[in-house]
Amino acid sequence: MATFTHLTGRDYRSMPWKNGGGTTTEIAVEPDGAGGFLWRLSIADVAASGPFSDFGGHDRTILLLDGPGFILHFAEAPSRRVDRRLEPFTFDGGWRAECELVDGPVRDLNMMTSRSKFDGWLRVLRLGRGERIQELLAEVGLVHLIEGTVEAGAFRLLAGDTLRADGCRDELLAITASTDAVAVLVTLRRKDQDRK
Repeated sequence: MATFTHLTGRDYRSMPWKNGGGTTTEIAVEPDGAGGFLWRLSIADVAASGPFSDFGGHDRTILLLDGPGFILHFAEAPSRRVDRRLEPFTFDGGWRAECELVDGPVRDLNMMTSRSKFDGWLRVLRLGRGERIQELLAEVGLVHLIEGTVEAGAFRLLAGDTLRADGCRDELLAITASTDAVAVLVTLRRKDQDRK
């Protein structure tokens, strides 16, 4: 049976970027026991153009939350303009990336997963007031509310809150919007889970 944890801003952890160029608010993380992580969901405030940190061995999905956007210049791939709010973009966390701000600071959300250990999926949910949906959770599920108010299972989430579900076995989570709402749903599954 899944166990649920309601996280608010008081539970999040702020830390410097790996490359020292800014700060990140860590929403939820699974440590790997060696000083790194198996997966992480976080929000970054980017005030100036500059290099992204190297997260080799991880897949990274990023989406713009606020601001006019940015361009990612990769050494290993074509550049990518990220200026559409709430549109996920996935790339190799080990690619050498330079972030060029389009016109001022931005805030973005990042999901990173260890490529050898976890599969991860991120979807944006847009709900109208009173709308009810059911979402399938894998081993770990995260619902991070960006706008509005929702009831997720037995929990009431306000904008900025996160519901974390651990120990899921393909369980359904009911989400009902009390107002118009936007949320990010993250589902995570160990690559070796079926062999246990």
